[in-house]
Amino acid sequence: MNWEGSGQVEIEVEFLDNGLTDTELQRLEEYEFNHGPLSVLQSAVQNHTPVLISCRNNKKLLARVKAFDRHSNMVLENVKEVRLVNEDVFN
Repeated sequence: MNWEGSGQVEIEVEFLDNGLTDTELQRLEEYEFNHGPLSVLQSAVQNHTPVLISCRNNKKLLARVKAFDRHSNMVLENVKEVRLVNEDVFN
């Protein structure tokens, strides 16, 4: 592609080859979902167990997880915002 005079720069992107086949990658992902930190979410999905989620803004959500991915994006149902009350304020 000719970019001369346009003020734009052509960027070449290379994807790293990790040496894994699609099948091996799928097995690794399944292992991580069943034995790694994401196994907690996986068991919550399978058992319909409510989970307490701490958000960045210090709010807490109590919800059931319908689905999630490896980036911790979640589809939630029956969500309730939980507010913790400091008893010192009321005494």
